[in-house]
Amino acid sequence: FFRSPGLLFPKMTKVDSAGVRDSVEPVVARHLYCCVFTAVLGSYLFGYNTGAIASAVLYIPLEFALNALYKGLLVSSVLLGAMLGAAMCIFFSEKIGRRRSLLSSNIFYISGALGMAFAPSLLFLIGARFVAGIGVGISSSEVNKYISELAPSHLRGYFGGVAPLAVTSGILSSYLLGLALSSVPYNWRWMLGAAVVPSVLMLLLQNFLPESPKWLISQSLRSGRLLDSDTEARTTMERMFVPSPESKAFVDTEIQVMKESILQTLKEKDVSAHSDNGSVISTRSKGRTAITFWHALLIGVGINVLQQGAGVNVVIYYSAVILKEGGFADTEAILLSTGIGLVQLLVYFNTLRV
Repeated sequence: FFRSPGLLFPKMTKVDSAGVRDSVEPVVARHLYCCVFTAVLGSYLFGYNTGAIASAVLYIPLEFALNALYKGLLVSSVLLGAMLGAAMCIFFSEKIGRRRSLLSSNIFYISGALGMAFAPSLLFLIGARFVAGIGVGISSSEVNKYISELAPSHLRGYFGGVAPLAVTSGILSSYLLGLALSSVPYNWRWMLGAAVVPSVLMLLLQNFLPESPKWLISQSLRSGRLLDSDTEARTTMERMFVPSPESKAFVDTEIQVMKESILQTLKEKDVSAHSDNGSVISTRSKGRTAITFWHALLIGVGINVLQQGAGVNVVIYYSAVILKEGGFADTEAILLSTGIGLVQLLVYFNTLRV
């Protein structure tokens, strides 16, 4: 499957002086897939923690009194935690790096999952789900950022679609596990606590997570001198390809593009920045850059707002409850919910081949 670049991956080409396009596609090493797989475990946990409550909420009332208010608070507490987790990333992602930011999500996933599995009260359960939500917020912020900075430019779009695929895989697997555990004692505790397993797996595979080359280069450029991080960035990128003259040339080009992009960003952040010839950057140029930035930002945010406003999260969180109130038994409601997760998974999988 991954050895079909003509089917899944666009080819890298260059244009010579005569306008002839020559293939210079470097061969991707397996190490890159291991890195991406380890990183998207964070997205898988995002999806699992999102979908697991759909089955669990059917059985929690057997132990704790759960009226409509507390049910809504329990379900939505993960979103409140996600808001905090995403906000935290704004401050410490640039400080400690993408790798450590991504791995830190497992602290919240593991502690939240264990807290939910052994919750002695409803309020404790809500608090534990809030803690797991912090991990969800970190993953939603860092996984795509990390992969986009790690993947080579010609495969960035493909690998960028792997994270949403992992989210839907997590949702579907939470439904399937809920179905398998529906007749097990303390089933909802097992459903919510099972998130520990992929979290521990991600920690065990952390050696497959190098630091983001772009973040390493940015640290070197911010300091104004060549650091070990610059060499580490080159080494990291070279490991993503089978050694060859083409891959070396490609890495050189990628690093140069990264440096130019980072320097441009640093200039735009600095109000007193000057152009190469010593003249102050014009207000008109800054205005055009700002307009372009805000257009792209509004489009990206707008798509997410429309996606959430469509009510898909209500279906994911309450699918089993809705079906149960429609007259289905608990097991039947969970079984039918898996159809939602399956459709999502198939649609996202199809986007990887577009």
